[in-house]
Amino acid sequence: MSMSRPPNCVSSAPAFRSVPNGTRVLHALGLKAALEKVQVLPAGKAIRLWNTGQSWKLFDLGLESVERYGFPYITIHRGDLHGVIAQALMQTSPDDSSQPQMHRTDTSGRTR
Repeated sequence: MSMSRPPNCVSSAPAFRSVPNGTRVLHALGLKAALEKVQVLPAGKAIRLWNTGQSWKLFDLGLESVERYGFPYITIHRGDLHGVIAQALMQTSPDDSSQPQMHRTDTSGRTR
């Protein structure tokens, strides 16, 4: 089997996968509602042997993930994730003291 790519096709990794701990952080940042509009909840993951097509189920991701960890395993297009984050940033005020603050630190750990 030979595989080739059209000259105008750019290689990229458009899918972003978030394990339950990562999803927990995204929800804590207030992104839950926006993510739910664009995310996909995969049911499971399997691998397939290249020459026979035989497949093995690795693990369940869907409801089992929520039941076990409290948050889903999600897949989202990287551009959609960037859009969700950008929209959330545009809705925050730079004067909002309740928002996390970013500080620059040097290699010794001192804040500048």
